Amino acid sequence: MTKSHIKMASTTSHIAEQCVSTNKGKFCMAGVQKQGGMKMKFENCKEYCSLKNNKENIRKLMKEFDCEASGKSNLIRPLVTDENGRFDEEKAEKLITELVEDMDRYGYRYKMWLGHITAENALPEQKSFCRYVRMYLYLAIRMSLLDFSQYGFLMDNLPNGSFDNLLSGCIDFESNNDKDTLLFEYIVDGWIGDAGIISWCVFAFDYSHPDNKPDWMSDKVYKRMQEIEEEMLEDLDSNDMEELNDMEDMEDVEDLGDMDDFDIDDIDIVEPIYDNLDADEFVDEGFLQDGHDADESKTIVSVCDQMEDSDKVCSCFASFLDMIYSDEVPYSYLSQMRKAVEGMLDTYMWDHGLSIYSSMDSLKRSKLYLEKAAEKTAYLNAQRKNQL
Repeated sequence: MTKSHIKMASTTSHIAEQCVSTNKGKFCMAGVQKQGGMKMKFENCKEYCSLKNNKENIRKLMKEFDCEASGKSNLIRPLVTDENGRFDEEKAEKLITELVEDMDRYGYRYKMWLGHITAENALPEQKSFCRYVRMYLYLAIRMSLLDFSQYGFLMDNLPNGSFDNLLSGCIDFESNNDKDTLLFEYIVDGWIGDAGIISWCVFAFDYSHPDNKPDWMSDKVYKRMQEIEEEMLEDLDSNDMEELNDMEDMEDVEDLGDMDDFDIDDIDIVEPIYDNLDADEFVDEGFLQDGHDADESKTIVSVCDQMEDSDKVCSCFASFLDMIYSDEVPYSYLSQMRKAVEGMLDTYMWDHGLSIYSSMDSLKRSKLYLEKAAEKTAYLNAQRKNQL
């Protein structure tokens, strides 16, 4: 704990906000506590925000522990770069092959599929799934080597260069609706948020396309997006227009004029925040407040410039999306991708002695530390209860 302060907003009802900053984040406590030992109660949105913030910070701490314990905190870069720090295709392919074999071993052991998906006599859909996984791992590795810090104001789940990116970048698909939701979000918002590897690649490549059709979209995916957009427009049927015309009878909208003249084409569509963006003009204020300068902020529109072969990676992403929006890989595999990747990482870390689970001594010590933390937390709770 580095600092703690309490602000009292009144003398009769002590509205207290206590913010505790540590090297792992900022925790806030806002609530209403009356004199005489009354319990704290939620009174406004501020308290709920404090609760959400504090729980999120605890979850982050638990995730950090899991990453350390499982070995997912280890960096990928040393395994896929040469002595000059440049991406090494041969090293990356070697790592990907090992990881896919580990996934196969894990999936076979826990009956996620029949037989071995890497075998020569594997089923066609299993071979397609292997190709899908290889493309995913390649993209996740490439994205993990890039600096996405400028996108912190758009999403929390950003690559940090560790093996955990291979899991955090992974999403499951259980139906066509899951897939269409991504394109719907892109149509409406201009980007795709919190979709792991898909979000990262869209952020990396989207700004660079000169035309309406993004470079990272195949003709098949682009056609599906157009179909979704047409379906959206069809939903604006005559009933919607009747509701708009009914507004003419409301006194509050007398100044809107004749609704018969309403034309949906007259509505200005807000462009994506980074579409046709001039790097010399864009500066993220929040980024500057964190101690960075304006020149650093301009890197938001040049993420893919960090890759010498960005066209190749973009083409791979297009092929990856194409597989998602085709029927080549069954949902029986797409729906358990995260579980398979997590098992793959556990297997890899165990084999290389990088997780505490492969060392009984380390496991016992870590378990003891957790039990001590739980005891301390229980003690703090007991103290607080006695004060209420």
